[in-house]
Amino acid sequence: MVITYSLSETFNMFLREIIASGLAVFCAWCVLCLFSALLNKSNFC
Repeated sequence: MVITYSLSETFNMFLREIIASGLAVFCAWCVLCLFSALLNKSNFC
């Protein structure tokens, strides 16, 4: 029971880290897209 709980807790933390980093990359990509669109007047996104 304790091992299963620990494993599930670790998995939840792992999943949260993946989601957070994915969201950060997505946001950075959006900002980069917006910035380049403003500079070059071209929307390649």
